[in-house]
Amino acid sequence: SIILAISCANSFASSADDMQLFQTADDLRADGKVHEALALYESILEKSPDTDLKDEILVQMASCYIQLGDEDSAAISYLKVISIDPNSVDAANSVSLMANMYTQRYRFDDLVAIAKQIIQKFPGTESAAMASYRIANSYYSKGSNKEAMEEYKSFITQYPKSMMRSSALNRLIYLYVAEGMLKEAEEAAKQILSESPDNTYIRQQLALIYRKQGKYDDA
Repeated sequence: SIILAISCANSFASSADDMQLFQTADDLRADGKVHEALALYESILEKSPDTDLKDEILVQMASCYIQLGDEDSAAISYLKVISIDPNSVDAANSVSLMANMYTQRYRFDDLVAIAKQIIQKFPGTESAAMASYRIANSYYSKGSNKEAMEEYKSFITQYPKSMMRSSALNRLIYLYVAEGMLKEAEEAAKQILSESPDNTYIRQQLALIYRKQGKYDDA
């Protein structure tokens, strides 16, 4: 019991040290001293490779790399977070942050390629769900409506319990209407309303769809 107590005390002391160093690195980054912050983040991981702050450190390191224009290293940091626990909130957030990085630089093909790798390596996880959703979004952003529709449909089918499902259905309705696929738009709107009958926005969309089809009484 004495050995266990000593071990716990050392662990708490180590965690406190890591937190203090982490805060110092954050302060350096906030002051624009990105290289210094990056070096300190790396030193924390070298000293405490299994620290509870690992995910946060890797995400902040990715942010530093982005500021330095090193997107490949940023992607590696994000992928490390994902590989630790692909079902964690931090992992799904890392997928989203990485997708944002590529989208802001109009690197849609790179986004799709790396997202597909995540889906293949971590199937059925929160990270894979986010990757699938962001693939659809990338086609949507590019104006590739048909590809976006297929990806949104695939996402909705494979991840029916995802918190992004409603957003995917909303965009799918928009794309259906834009492509003149009013019957499909109507079905998608009804699907949302069957789950969320008080969704007034979708009711307005459904009324618009009915009007476009000449179903004025239903509208």
